[in-house]
Amino acid sequence: MKPFMKSVKKKMESMIMSKRMMYDIGRAGVKNIKNAHMVTSKKGERIRTGVNFTIGVRSVTFHMGRGEGASTGRKDKQGRDNDKKSGFYYQNYGVKRHQMKYLMKSKRPIPLIAKFPNHKKGENVGDLIFRWASKASMDRGGWWHPGTDPKNFFEGGIDDMRDEIKKRIKGLIRSSFNRKR
Repeated sequence: MKPFMKSVKKKMESMIMSKRMMYDIGRAGVKNIKNAHMVTSKKGERIRTGVNFTIGVRSVTFHMGRGEGASTGRKDKQGRDNDKKSGFYYQNYGVKRHQMKYLMKSKRPIPLIAKFPNHKKGENVGDLIFRWASKASMDRGGWWHPGTDPKNFFEGGIDDMRDEIKKRIKGLIRSSFNRKR
């Protein structure tokens, strides 16, 4: 009986830790994370790219890849933005309320939608207007980002993936014991 159990254990380990299985787990995990993102986000906030996975020796690691997020300008050895985060990052963890001082580096005027009418300039509510972010406008207390609440869809997707992995492993174990000897 013992040699049989050793061979079953070896077969199960090879089936569970096979690269194909790990790849399938990774793809399913990304799908679960994106589904959790779809549930927590409105139509205009959805992001299609930015979640990746890495297959290790005995693990699958999920991470938010680089994307169109803001950058602090730090570079890595290859000269790429080391600090760039995807839009998924900011939606998942949220953004604190802050003054957008980085807008002063803008090379061109910033497009905005007018919220209040300005009859001197001939602007109505809903018009597209262009403004510069200057030191004076920052000192007056302008250009504040209201902040966003965290949605935490990444953790929800990972939890769903853990449940799915448990079901798959149970199925593999049952199928290995149910085979004819």
